[in-house]
Amino acid sequence: MKFYSRTRQLLSDPGLEAEYRNAHEIGRVRAGSRNIFFRSGIRSYAVPYAEMARCYRRIMQVPMKMCCGSGNLDVEYLVLEDSDGEIAQIQLPGKKAAVALMDELKKAAPELQFTPPSGNSGHKDSRRSDSEVQQ
Repeated sequence: MKFYSRTRQLLSDPGLEAEYRNAHEIGRVRAGSRNIFFRSGIRSYAVPYAEMARCYRRIMQVPMKMCCGSGNLDVEYLVLEDSDGEIAQIQLPGKKAAVALMDELKKAAPELQFTPPSGNSGHKDSRRSDSEVQQ
């Protein structure tokens, strides 16, 4: 299996595939011992915890209309950031999966910050689309 860095460079570390197989899978994300793995399009990405400054949940409300009225659907995302800003925003299957994934990440990488940056509650005006990676 081929893995790419967040800058879309092909990674050649032979240990990545073994770590990917042993990583705990939650939705489209796998929490490994040294990396977090996710898919975006046809590529699989591996982002080392050492390159991340923080990760947190982002909940976006999507308005929806049904036969009996309208309401909002909460869509959960995992946001990965480095010191320069957002690396990726990855859609998760739901709240239960998001909580489980955050627990896994807290065990695997306790040095990370698990709260949104202060001042913007984790929301940016120029949000990236689902699982889009910065170039």
